[in-house]
Amino acid sequence: MVRPFISSAVKIVIDASKSDEIRTCGRDSVRLLGKLSLQRKVESSLLEAGVVNPHLFVSAENSNTVRLYGMVNSSEEKEAVERVVKGIKDTKKIANDLVVFKGSMGA
Repeated sequence: MVRPFISSAVKIVIDASKSDEIRTCGRDSVRLLGKLSLQRKVESSLLEAGVVNPHLFVSAENSNTVRLYGMVNSSEEKEAVERVVKGIKDTKKIANDLVVFKGSMGA
């Protein structure tokens, strides 16, 4: 009695694992992990380069595109941030939406 139940349960699990919903979920998970990985690489690289700015934000748009946004104190800082990000292996495209704020940001 238990044996047929186990066989049926195994078949249901195997069939479910082959469903389009599971495959799509797996692809979405891989895509999200790629974005998260790139974002963490950018954040780590900026910290290692000494870039500490509470008004600077990073977003991985996909697994190879980074968006920089927020405020920086100078054009030089904006360019330095972009240089650091360009040096990251997996970065293919950078959308640099940083705004130069002339004044004190209290950082």
